[in-house]
Amino acid sequence: MPPPPVSFHTKGKRMVYNESYIVVDQAYVQYMPPVSVGNKEYSPADLPILFIHGGGLTGAMWEATPDRRPGWAVLASRPPYTRSVYCIDAVDSGRSQRCPDDLRSAPVEYRTAKQMHERFRLAPSENKSTDDQEYQFPLEHLDALIATQSARRRGQEQYSAEAKGIQDAISEIGECDIIAHSNGCSTCISALLDPNTTSKVRRLVLVEPAWALTDSTDHLKDVTTLLVWGDHLAGHEMWEPIVEYYRDLEGDVTVYDLPKMGIRGNSHFPMHDRNSDEVGHLILKWLQKA
Repeated sequence: MPPPPVSFHTKGKRMVYNESYIVVDQAYVQYMPPVSVGNKEYSPADLPILFIHGGGLTGAMWEATPDRRPGWAVLASRPPYTRSVYCIDAVDSGRSQRCPDDLRSAPVEYRTAKQMHERFRLAPSENKSTDDQEYQFPLEHLDALIATQSARRRGQEQYSAEAKGIQDAISEIGECDIIAHSNGCSTCISALLDPNTTSKVRRLVLVEPAWALTDSTDHLKDVTTLLVWGDHLAGHEMWEPIVEYYRDLEGDVTVYDLPKMGIRGNSHFPMHDRNSDEVGHLILKWLQKA
């Protein structure tokens, strides 16, 4: 069956609640149709792209940058790519209704601006700006990024629900390429433990992935994969060990270490940095050629 040309919620599951039931663990998947120019028709031979957001974010992160330029999802839908695009809101995030607190044990957390600076290499420190050559994130629009943060839960129960949401989305979309970010890479890797899901994924892009939540990543060896890393990773207490971990990824793996490619200053959010178009086009061109 062709992928649905509409936005949709995955099926989730019923849960008894207040003498009736509610649906929980559903994921909202936003659809963005391919944009045509003149009489050019979209070819169904071009696979759709599923975008998976990072932890504490929503699918909106792919729609626009903090300084209000088109995001990677928009780039992918336009020529020369003209892809069907799907942006998932992970289970419990954004438009994917949060499970009531009395039914899920993990506490809800809110990420602060200080945490964003320390973890995601936006600038040398929270109170220090820098020039464009050193850091690409537009700090004058920091609050726009902070505003996109979605309260989140952690823990194995939550991560399993998010992975199942990805599996359910892919079962609806069918064969596709995936672009995932940060914790979204982690839950995606977990989702791909299911062979039926893995068989539908042609190409996988992991943008600054967080730690995998699986015992190994051996199940990815048959998936053509691109790893994308930004700048200022060396010596970073959190990120240097993660980069080392993914060096052992087996199979058909390409690595885009952006500084080694002459592209300097990218944060943990290359889709939000000043040079987001440059990095986005690199990834989308790789998807075309891989």
